[in-house]
Amino acid sequence: MVSLHQAMLRQGIPSYLSYSGAESDVGQPPSSIKLTALFANRFLFGWNSAATLEKIISAVDVVHVHGLYTYMNYIAGRACRRYRRLLVYHPHGTLAPAYLRRGRLKKWLVLKAFEQGNFSFASWRALSQVEAGQIRSLMPNARIIVVPNGVDLPRSTERVFGGLANLPVRAAAGKRIFLFLSRVAFVKGLDLLLAAWTQAGAKLAACELWIAGPDFDGTASALRERIEKDGLQNVTVMGKVDSLEKDWLLRAAHVFVLPSRGEGQSAAILEAMAYERPILLTDRCYFPEAAAANAGFECDVSTRGIEAQLIRFAEIASERLETMGHNARGLIEEKFEIGRVAESLDKEAATLLKATC
Repeated sequence: MVSLHQAMLRQGIPSYLSYSGAESDVGQPPSSIKLTALFANRFLFGWNSAATLEKIISAVDVVHVHGLYTYMNYIAGRACRRYRRLLVYHPHGTLAPAYLRRGRLKKWLVLKAFEQGNFSFASWRALSQVEAGQIRSLMPNARIIVVPNGVDLPRSTERVFGGLANLPVRAAAGKRIFLFLSRVAFVKGLDLLLAAWTQAGAKLAACELWIAGPDFDGTASALRERIEKDGLQNVTVMGKVDSLEKDWLLRAAHVFVLPSRGEGQSAAILEAMAYERPILLTDRCYFPEAAAANAGFECDVSTRGIEAQLIRFAEIASERLETMGHNARGLIEEKFEIGRVAESLDKEAATLLKATC
């Protein structure tokens, strides 16, 4: 969200960002305002923030809201109807079956309380044709634009070795490093990844698995318990990392892994590919472009499927890994560089605005 806003500004597209105060690592981007969350809960906002948000909406043409199940969406939708502004919802994978199955009652209550009134009024941005189908299955007459996620291209993708202060891992010669870097949550399939890693056993003896990211639902604690129980010496769960640590991890890794049960379109995958890292992903990531570009391997959401691809990556020649990494970077530059995405989103939003006026 912040990167897209900043990319729009760089492309000369007027943009204003309002975001939750719960997002402490965002900083204060240009042309932005931080909204105060009530009780530090990202789902709740005080009336002072609501008034601020309505004032912002009165002065713009298009309002993009990111994610579902928030009180802010209710306020945004109400203000858009009052001032006759175009409202565009970005579900970011929250309508994927794997997400809908989690916390059904809470989501149903929030939808009824905050979101339902917006659904028939809003237009939608899908990240892929698959997500467009998920939206249409709930709202057959929805107005939908399809614009993928985008990422910034890193300044350097040169591999790093050794260690970095505060990180409990080291990149050693002769070790092939698999990296997961995203929210640590059940839906990401890390339980399957760990089971697959355990089953592969000696075939991954010269490999390491690094798992980084904030614990979303207690998954990290469960993983640590499983690692200790099984005596896995080549798996590390390290928690949330900052931007410098994230850059180091992506440059140290050989393969990026996302064994997810469901995604809209993972920005984590795109970012790893921008670092010239081949990827191992499931078919529920809905990103067949990677395998088609010979930039990664895809499998089904199962322990056996993930295990087979882990072993495949462990045994593949270094030269082929490098080729796959170059292919990954090329795909990002061609279709998913964030400046291109910002221009595409602005163009599609203008088309929606013209059609709804």
